[in-house]
Amino acid sequence: MYWMVSPHSVDLAMELEQKPQSLVVNLTGKRPELRGKPPHATELYVAILDDNQTSLVISDAHLSNAGVAVWKRLVQMGYYITVYNTHHPGQSRKTIKTPHELDEFLAFDDSDYQSWRFVLSKPGVQIGETVSAFNTRRYRELAGMENP
Repeated sequence: MYWMVSPHSVDLAMELEQKPQSLVVNLTGKRPELRGKPPHATELYVAILDDNQTSLVISDAHLSNAGVAVWKRLVQMGYYITVYNTHHPGQSRKTIKTPHELDEFLAFDDSDYQSWRFVLSKPGVQIGETVSAFNTRRYRELAGMENP
């Protein structure tokens, strides 16, 4: 669990689940009266990535305009977003490095949008490890092996 606090309250909090190759965001919450005001979700994502060697897996059933704005800010800040479909993760992986690439991905019409997951990584070692994990997964898919 990560959180950002003011003197007398928790302003923004995130519940995470540790997986072998990532942290998975289960729940994020912010005090309603602070919407649009600091602290921002991007600050918490950055703090978590700075505190860990693994990437963050974030998946939402719905992606709001505010959520898209958060993703765009993170990409503009130099973070990478890797998207993949849970039905064929190794084959569907795409790493997004620019706001334009994010717009192109979001314009893609997929009625099974809940099958897509987003992975947030820092450039360098974190993104390298993320891509390596997906390449291993793809090799297993091609070999017909069960995935863990």
